[in-house]
Amino acid sequence: MGKEIKYITNFLILIVISITILIGSSLAWNITQEYETARQLAKVEAKGSYNKDLVFRRWASLHGGVYVPITDSIKPNPHLNFLGEQNVTTTTGKKLTLINPAYMTRLVFQLGAEHYGQKGHITSLNPIRPENKADAWETKALKLFEKGETEYSSIEKIDGEDYMRLMQPMHVEQSCLKCHSDQGYKLGDIRGGISVSIPVSNYKNIVQARIKSMSYTHLLTYFIIIFFSALGYRRIIMEMKKRNKAQKIILQNDSILLQQNNDLRIAKEKAIESDRLKTVFLQNMSHEIRTPMNAIMGFSSLLPAYFDDKKCLKEYSTIIMQRCDDLLCIINDILDISKIESKQITTHIEECKLGDVIDSINYFFTEELGRQERENINLVITNLEISNFTFRADFGKLKQILGNLISNAIKFTVKGSIEIGFKINEKEQLEFYVADVGIGIHEKDQELIFERFAQVEQGANRIYGGTGLGLSIVKGLVDSLSGKIHLQSELNKGSIFTVYLPQLSKNVQKPSSNITKPNVDFNFTDKNILIVEDDIPNARYLQEVFNNTSANIILAYNGYDAIKITKQTSLDIILMDIRLPDISGYEITQQIRKENKEVIIIAQTAYASSEDRQQAYDSGCNEYLSKPIKSKKLLAVVNKYITEAVIS
Repeated sequence: MGKEIKYITNFLILIVISITILIGSSLAWNITQEYETARQLAKVEAKGSYNKDLVFRRWASLHGGVYVPITDSIKPNPHLNFLGEQNVTTTTGKKLTLINPAYMTRLVFQLGAEHYGQKGHITSLNPIRPENKADAWETKALKLFEKGETEYSSIEKIDGEDYMRLMQPMHVEQSCLKCHSDQGYKLGDIRGGISVSIPVSNYKNIVQARIKSMSYTHLLTYFIIIFFSALGYRRIIMEMKKRNKAQKIILQNDSILLQQNNDLRIAKEKAIESDRLKTVFLQNMSHEIRTPMNAIMGFSSLLPAYFDDKKCLKEYSTIIMQRCDDLLCIINDILDISKIESKQITTHIEECKLGDVIDSINYFFTEELGRQERENINLVITNLEISNFTFRADFGKLKQILGNLISNAIKFTVKGSIEIGFKINEKEQLEFYVADVGIGIHEKDQELIFERFAQVEQGANRIYGGTGLGLSIVKGLVDSLSGKIHLQSELNKGSIFTVYLPQLSKNVQKPSSNITKPNVDFNFTDKNILIVEDDIPNARYLQEVFNNTSANIILAYNGYDAIKITKQTSLDIILMDIRLPDISGYEITQQIRKENKEVIIIAQTAYASSEDRQQAYDSGCNEYLSKPIKSKKLLAVVNKYITEAVIS
């Protein structure tokens, strides 16, 4: 415990140091940026002052200088004695003298320095007047100008204060030659330059105010982070102390600890076995998925090459459909075992007719023989005299139990008969059995086969395919119906699975409707069929299914469009997807039913559970089809309702 607290404390110290460095670095960087901003602003002001001074001088040059009164401070310029009009007298007797542009600029600089603190100096490396001599900084700048530089600036000390000093060169213009031609200058030569010095103190107050504000902000952020870090540290220490106390209580009870160790050992063994079974299951599942997928992808790639060969095209299409059915069975098994494991199975009890169950078995048996590519197997159903008997059960789960048992019997029977029998026993339970003459199951494996992930036959040399979930699903479904399942089997002679289901009476519903077998041709002339489907490939597939039926197909890719179409168009059939981008198919159906009780609504959705089916019926759908939807079945369902509408 002490080591853990020390570790947490050191970690907190490291965090505090890191935060301090981070906040300090951020503040330092921001302060640097503020000073750089002030420097740039001072430079901008200096450039503005330079441009102003240059314009003044250029104006004076264009006009040959200016005349000003002669005073004690302004005397005639001896360097301009060669001009005949250097000194003039006005009509009123006032004496004026001509000052050149450089002198005028220097006077303006003096005035600016007195009033605003801005300093200026017009200078050159070869000045006429001593006052225009360049200082060390200006000399450096002028020499750089001679090398091609166009500007020079820096922060310098003048009289103990910081100034932004800026200097740019002056080029000889035509108006300059009047006074400087004897010095050998030509147009475009660098005559000298104007330096401007702006006091940085003008910006210091602003910068210091901003730095003060940033400092407060950074300190506040720093203290908030430290505060919450301290709270977190205190909470962790408290939790660690609580945990230590609980551990001491556990360690004091040796007998409990020994029992827990023993339980952990047993749990570990079970976990290892479960992990082994899961590994075998996943390997098997990978094989079961990849095998049909290989056929689907392989024969799909061959279809374009054999498109004109109708025999091959039909054969390949049949194989693809069979393999798709195999994949669908695997998906359904995975979903079913997931619901069973999570205890999310719900039941929907209804009045069931034994004859309907028998018809479903016959239909399923025929399809399953084709799917498993098995021959020489017959189906025998006993007690047909009670086919009109009705009983209460979950019709969907009953069909699923029988389907899994029949599929299992076909898989392990090479040749012979599969027998199915029904009766109501003395306990008024529905009792039925599925018997085969297959390979049988060894007595030691008869309990194992109902366990999830478990198969009697394992390894790479397995003869029989399948996910190994079928009987686990059967056991889970039987348990959900409060029933029991019994196995009687002898190795190499066959197996008999007997199921006992009580007749449940809670929430009895009407029997599920049966769909007649599909006809060869369908004619839906003058029938308006709305397909509500947001997935474009699926919508196109449904549209193609009705391509040869003469039906008028209308498409809606979202719920609101579907509602709008139902209000504007007289419809006979609506194929309603449930999951849509805006509102669900359940909501759409409920809104349609408020105004239209007659239109036939068939749910077509990738949701495939019995709960989803019941929700579709509750919302107002007439029928429910789960994806993938076979074209013949879809046409048969639509034909059934259209035929009923015509008869009525």
